[in-house]
Amino acid sequence: FAVVLVQHAINLFNDVADWKLGADVEKWDSWVRFHNQNLSVVTLHGWVSFVAGGLLGLVTLVWLEKLWIMLIALPLIGLGYLYNSGQKPLSYSRSGEWVTAICYGGVFSCLWLVSSQELGSAIILGSLSFGSLAVALLLAHQPCQIDTDCRVNKRTFAVRFGKEKTYQMVRVLFFFFFVIWHFLLFV
Repeated sequence: FAVVLVQHAINLFNDVADWKLGADVEKWDSWVRFHNQNLSVVTLHGWVSFVAGGLLGLVTLVWLEKLWIMLIALPLIGLGYLYNSGQKPLSYSRSGEWVTAICYGGVFSCLWLVSSQELGSAIILGSLSFGSLAVALLLAHQPCQIDTDCRVNKRTFAVRFGKEKTYQMVRVLFFFFFVIWHFLLFV
């Protein structure tokens, strides 16, 4: 639940950053629209979610005596922040999709470590699997935003390679996720 709250906060911060920079303004399912285009309220909503998730995660790690996992989690949270911050967020660069893969793969790794599972190939394969799924989902919604993203100089995969190649990559990444995940579950 802590991870979901932190991710929700990052989504809120992303909506605010995109709105300020002129991207995704055509989206009707935006938190900015939900909060009547009041960016201060969206930002407050994001901070409340972030603090709640951060505290819940911290309490959980202390309770489980695994505070050392913060050494992995904090850089991922920092990367999530850089994904959305400033005039040139990482989400606007060619590395945006890579950052997504690293963060979601890292979340899988942290949750694996919290659950006291054995270290080995499963943590690596699981991280690759969920990183692939996260990027597939990110890419799946990019083609409909190509025009807007171009106008604001976003260098997303879809902007760089077009709609067809993006959907092709979605299928490849989802297949990669599906195969690895089933391998992990059944082998």
